[in-house]
Order: sequence, then structure tokens, then C-alpha cells
Amino acid sequence: MTAAVAGQDEILALELEIRASLRAVRGALESLHRPVSPALVRAQQATLNVMAVIEAETPFLKAGDAGRALGSRSQTPRNAAAKARLEGRVLGVPAGAQTVYPAFQFADGSVLPVIADLRTLGAEAGQDERNILLWLFSPTTYLPSAGRPIDILISDPATVLAVAEQAWNIEW
Repeated sequence: MTAAVAGQDEILALELEIRASLRAVRGALESLHRPVSPALVRAQQATLNVMAVIEAETPFLKAGDAGRALGSRSQTPRNAAAKARLEGRVLGVPAGAQTVYPAFQFADGSVLPVIADLRTLGAEAGQDERNILLWLFSPTTYLPSAGRPIDILISDPATVLAVAEQAWNIEW
């Protein structure tokens, strides 16, 4: 097979993938039975793209794996993750029909204590778990050199909390 033919095969495969994606998006939009703002659709896609970048940096654990990361030895460790999330101790974000838990928050059979504090601050400021996660992985001018909160989460959790409080409670 020549390079040109291989290239054509890749282009065809990509075209088929794009068409399948467009059909899925079209079907989802049509199921709403009302107009949807193109800006809203673009924003949702941008969020999904950022979530994929985050997942490439820190694995997303399924509930059972998150429960085991919390130290659960139960036959149903997913219950430990769900309970910790309900109690506000861990971050869990929807991914399709399930909830996933970013791995960075687990260490030595427990969860980083700063996560519960972030959840509390976030709730007070109207930030849900997904927004907290997105914020942690986004550069912010509240940090030197416009760093990312995730990069100092373990070494300087107090600064992360102070910056979160500033960023989430801006008064205009």
C-alpha cells in the first residue's frame, strides 16, 4: 500500500467519524424540540474538550475504583465513593450515565482534606463540582505567573483555598 492510499484511508475514516459525530449531535439537538443557541453548543463542546485534557493529565476513576482509593474493602466499594461525594468530601463529575472521580484527590487510602474545603467554598459561591474541577486545572491571574491551582494543591492547599475564595466571590 502506498503512502497516498494510506493517507486516503485515514481521511475516509476521519470523514466517517465526523459524520457519525454530527448525526449524534443533530439527534441530541432535535430531541430538545426547541432552538438551541450555537454559542451554548460551542460552550458545551469546549467544556468537553477541556475535560478530555484533564482526564489525560489525571485519570478519572469509576465509582468502584474511587471507593477502593478511599480504602474501602467492601464488596461494593462504589458506595464508599458515593457516600464521600454526598458528604462533600470528594469531587465527582457526571460522565454519561455514571459519575467519575478525578484520581488526583486520592492519596494513601483517603482523600486530600482540601477537597472538602473546596467543595464547601464552591457551594457557597454557586460552583458545582465540574466548575471546581475546571477551575483547578485553569490558569488564574490570582496565582504568580498565572499558574494553575492544581499545581500547588498538595504543596500549598491554603493558598489554593484563599485564591478560590477570591476568584469565586468577586464583587463588582
